[in-house]
Amino acid sequence: MPIEFRCTRCGKLLRTGDGTAGRQAQCPVCGTIGTVPGGTPTPETTTPSLAASQDAVAPMGGSADDAAGQPPLGNQSAFQPLGYEVAPPQPQPGVAERVLGPAMAMLVIGWVTFVLSLLAMIYWIVVVAALSSNIPLEGVPANGPERGQAMMAGVAMIVVCVIWAALSILILIGGQRMRRLQSYGLAMTAAIVAVIPCIAPCCLLTLPFGIWALIALNDPSVKAAFRH
Repeated sequence: MPIEFRCTRCGKLLRTGDGTAGRQAQCPVCGTIGTVPGGTPTPETTTPSLAASQDAVAPMGGSADDAAGQPPLGNQSAFQPLGYEVAPPQPQPGVAERVLGPAMAMLVIGWVTFVLSLLAMIYWIVVVAALSSNIPLEGVPANGPERGQAMMAGVAMIVVCVIWAALSILILIGGQRMRRLQSYGLAMTAAIVAVIPCIAPCCLLTLPFGIWALIALNDPSVKAAFRH
């Protein structure tokens, strides 16, 4: 059964035959000389010298001459890379807990502002419908330019409510990505939207939590932990 392991220097996933356990060979990607795991090294199979290695290193689909410019050494049963496989960065201890609070706050204010925007939109839709149907409304005359102006103002408020609902969804998604340490740019955009006055829905509610999220996102250790 083939032995699979990673190069200690470049992290490339490598494969070699099970009969090479304990031997030394050269990584075809970075040229580092290492010992094949899975066996007990012996003086006959391991030496610090590359020239004494029992295995040549040949990249998949190539020869040993393609690996770091080294000539073939011995037989051709050597490491075969399995393709690039970069492991995601591991967050430092405590990073997930550091972003959990502001991320959950972003999720909460995202839902709250979305519901408020939706309710306001429904209200103004009813008002515009009543104005267009000549239904009497308090403070609005049945006829005259005031009624037309009130209808235009109601339509404008509907548009504003739609924008607020969209921004609420952005804040909601940004909080979710922040909690999962994904999409740093999206999380940062959502936090900035939350702190902009008169842009974010109910900015008095979103402002403190947006600032909290920005402080957490600007921490270098938090930023490094994100999977972009």
